[in-house]
Amino acid sequence: MLVRDKRRCKRTSSSGIFDRQFRNFGADKFSFDAVNHRFTTSYLLLEAGADENATFMKLSAKQTVFYGHKFDLEKVFIDYWNKRFETKSTDIDKVLEYLKESKVGNKYYQILTGNNSTKKPFLIWFCDLEKINPEISSKNYLLILHTFRQNVIYIDNRYRNLPEEVLATILAAASINTDGESSEIEELVSCGVMASVWQDFITKNPNLNNNQNEIVTTFNRMIELLNMEKQDVFAKGDYNNFWLLQFALKNYKKTSKGFRNKDLNTYFEYNI
Repeated sequence: MLVRDKRRCKRTSSSGIFDRQFRNFGADKFSFDAVNHRFTTSYLLLEAGADENATFMKLSAKQTVFYGHKFDLEKVFIDYWNKRFETKSTDIDKVLEYLKESKVGNKYYQILTGNNSTKKPFLIWFCDLEKINPEISSKNYLLILHTFRQNVIYIDNRYRNLPEEVLATILAAASINTDGESSEIEELVSCGVMASVWQDFITKNPNLNNNQNEIVTTFNRMIELLNMEKQDVFAKGDYNNFWLLQFALKNYKKTSKGFRNKDLNTYFEYNI
């Protein structure tokens, strides 16, 4: 399941709170006045045993960083948490390359690499989602954060070693939301993106379906729905077939910015 992160918290303008927090958390062996690079300092503090969950001024260091959208420091935490893995994750650059080379996926590659409202590439990180948001369901595999200056996709570490094409399909489906809002139409279009991109990949490499997991199963169900045929109801290749999933979107508003047209085929005209 994809989750939109709607954190809207007051930003802090300096790293002072972060440093003071760790100073109080038993990491005073370091001279804060002598260290100019907060990225390096923060990592050293975590290595030294600073408690990321201890609070100062009612916020923990972790909350200050993730609720304040301090992306350089978020990367510090994520790198520190991910130290436990002995093997590297799937290379995101290679994942994006698969989208770039795909006739169907290239549009989403362009969005992910800067053709979006922020004019910046998405940050894409593997991490433990429950550390960022303890309330997140274990069924969620993706968290999407939007601010006016940066889009971020956090992929749960359970999926850090998925094949490049699987991750490329996930990122393509996530890329269409660049404003933090969502709607029935947008979610249905996202399903269509999954179907079209995954269908392109497995046409080129049918062996991808040998790696069965819940995500690949979902992709294949989306393809089945896209290719469903029933006279006067469903037509093969008709993206409006995805309206069958509308029952699962009762808590969503009908439309959102960029997703007003109820004819889902209009969002995929480049595929026709």
